[in-house]
Amino acid sequence: MKYHFERVIATSDQTRRLYELLERREYKISHTNLPSYEEHCDFVKKNPYLHWYIVSDGPEHLGSFYIKKDNSIGLNIYSPSRAVLTACLDFIKRNFTPQNSIASMVPDYFYINVAYSNKKAIDILEDLGLSPIQISLRF
Repeated sequence: MKYHFERVIATSDQTRRLYELLERREYKISHTNLPSYEEHCDFVKKNPYLHWYIVSDGPEHLGSFYIKKDNSIGLNIYSPSRAVLTACLDFIKRNFTPQNSIASMVPDYFYINVAYSNKKAIDILEDLGLSPIQISLRF
C-alpha cells in the first residue's frame, strides 16, 4: 500500500482534518479534554512543531506525526498497523536527521512518545526493533 505524507502548513482544510483526527483519537498523552475547534485552530496556526505531517492512504486520513526540537516524535495513528508504522518510520529516516544533542536535554537520536495504554502500537514498534527507554508517569 502506498502512503501519503502531507506537510502541515495550517490550511483550513488541514486544520479541519486534524481536528477530525483529534476527535477520533483513542489514546491521549498531552490532553484529556477535546479542545474547542477555535482553540484547535489557534494551536495549528502556531505550528509548534519542527515538522508535522498528516498521514493518509489516499482517501482516508490515518493520523499524523510531528517531530519536536528535542528529537521527540509524536505518532498519532488512528488504527496502527505494521505497514503504516513502518511507512512512517521509513519516511522519517529518509527525510529527517535528529537535532544536535544538548547534554541532559536533547539526545542525539529520535525517540517516539506513545500512550502507555496504546499496547498495539507499542507491540508493533517493539517488533520493528525499537526498544523502550523510559516510562513517564503523571501525577
